[in-house]
Amino acid sequence: QAWRDVGHRAPMVAVCSLESDAVLGSLGVRTTTNPIQLALWAGTGPVVVLATYASLVDREDITATTGQGKVRGPLEAALAGGDRLYGQHMAPFDLTIVDEAHSTTGELGRPWAAIHDNARIPSDFRLYLTATPRILAAPRPQKGAGGGEVEIATMADDPDGVFGAWLPGAEVGLSEAVEREILAGFEIDVLEIRDPSPVIGESEEARRGRRLALLQTALLEHAAARNLRTVMTFHQKVEEARAFA
Repeated sequence: QAWRDVGHRAPMVAVCSLESDAVLGSLGVRTTTNPIQLALWAGTGPVVVLATYASLVDREDITATTGQGKVRGPLEAALAGGDRLYGQHMAPFDLTIVDEAHSTTGELGRPWAAIHDNARIPSDFRLYLTATPRILAAPRPQKGAGGGEVEIATMADDPDGVFGAWLPGAEVGLSEAVEREILAGFEIDVLEIRDPSPVIGESEEARRGRRLALLQTALLEHAAARNLRTVMTFHQKVEEARAFA
């Protein structure tokens, strides 16, 4: 939607399982996880392909007659073309924008690291974006599954590294981002809540209920004191989230 708002009118295809989505439909964005369909729609462009890292993960080969066969994810398969795609082939990208790029750091053998491999995801240029760059270094040589030394992708400012050099002037600090209203200002409040004193013979469910009531009370008091209008809470279990709500 942001791309459309600034006047981008090129065709768009989203590699996802959403079907008949009203918002995407109104924006003229088609969706598919089928590499044949993706290659057919994208062709040689111009086109913007929107994909998640999940589209890089190998899938079960439903056509395999024996064993548990694997095929490449839809994005890579569409770029590779071949007989499996009945002659369809998606052209390489001119530019690949990798958002939340810190998620692709670490061992290059991981599925999401395929985005760095120009033989698998061919692209003339890559632009990596992240608010939390991960600078990694193996403390000692590590061995992978095949016995060879593990290759590590780190976001260090290195023109010869996997991520390349950082763009001059492209760094924005947290305080600057808040001042420029790119990010909303915030504060971190820590509520100190002690677990309820144990009651002899009390069931685990009852104890958890009393603890939940204390959490709710503390949050409501804090929200009133700070004039909070919306609150997001995280829980370990779905049933706990439902009970809290």
